[in-house]
Amino acid sequence: MKKHHEAVVVVGGAVAGSALANALGSRGIRTLLIERLDRERHGARGDLLHPPTLRILDRWGVLPSLHADGALALRELAVTHAQRGLIARYATPARGDGLAERTIAVPHDRIEAVLAAHAERKPNVRVERAIVTTLVSASTRATSCTSRAKARPTRPRRCTGTSTISACSA
Repeated sequence: MKKHHEAVVVVGGAVAGSALANALGSRGIRTLLIERLDRERHGARGDLLHPPTLRILDRWGVLPSLHADGALALRELAVTHAQRGLIARYATPARGDGLAERTIAVPHDRIEAVLAAHAERKPNVRVERAIVTTLVSASTRATSCTSRAKARPTRPRRCTGTSTISACSA
């Protein structure tokens, strides 16, 4: 059984897990991100990301990629009703200059994809496509996990000696 000794193991690579891996990787913390899916998710859900969040994403180097991926900068919000039509309009002014100063609209699956791609490029973040088979805890703290690779039959891998294991997956 191969052992890994990252400082942090993150289980689940969707928005929360990939964001955590980006935050830790930006601080130079050795991180293992374990994600079971090796494909992009597709859905009809969209999200609005506001300037405080955008500033964090900019510090991690993610924001330019979200814009390049097709994020829409909002200039106005409109409220409509199926029978009554347009009810109200609200301006959404920029809070300053720069990419992080205007609310953007992004499909949720694209946020996941861009965050995951950035985490994977960080030199101290390792991404493993695997399924966590065991999560061992002592009291309220996870102390180790065992995972197996999805694509090929391999021996289980054990993650021990980490300071933190964070489960960001349902």
